[in-house]
Amino acid sequence: MHSFFLLVLLGLPALQLPVSAPVESAPVELEPLDIVKTDFDPRELAQDRERTRSKPETPGRKLFISRCALCHDPVGQPGRRTLGPWLDAALVTRSGEAAVRTYILNGSATMPGFQHQFDATDIDQIIAYLKTIPPDASPNVPAAETTSPAAPAAPPDAR
Repeated sequence: MHSFFLLVLLGLPALQLPVSAPVESAPVELEPLDIVKTDFDPRELAQDRERTRSKPETPGRKLFISRCALCHDPVGQPGRRTLGPWLDAALVTRSGEAAVRTYILNGSATMPGFQHQFDATDIDQIIAYLKTIPPDASPNVPAAETTSPAAPAAPPDAR
């Protein structure tokens, strides 16, 4: 048994394959980058930031991006389909705030409910943000075909 291991250990260096030298390529010439200087007034930036902070839809935007955008926003990538419908002010107007609130809380067969993650203030902020999204901001990409099973049937009557 020991002779087998000795044979393997002595024979391994003979099995090594030669390594070729790295291939040298011609140096690549990089084009210089254009540096654009933008003049700005820091006071204007501070005022804009304060205006943004005071708006009720700002926290709603943060919640939307962190919890809803994965399925409802193609994030500006052309040709990418959304898993859920595009959400904007027209949808909130058409459905009504109460219906949107209920849908966010309870979910559907294809969307989880967020009743344990969002409180009433969070949902109000999300709806306030949705009301700022104009309908023409839609990327005009149809929602993906849903292949999830239909909602379970109602339980049969016990007679």
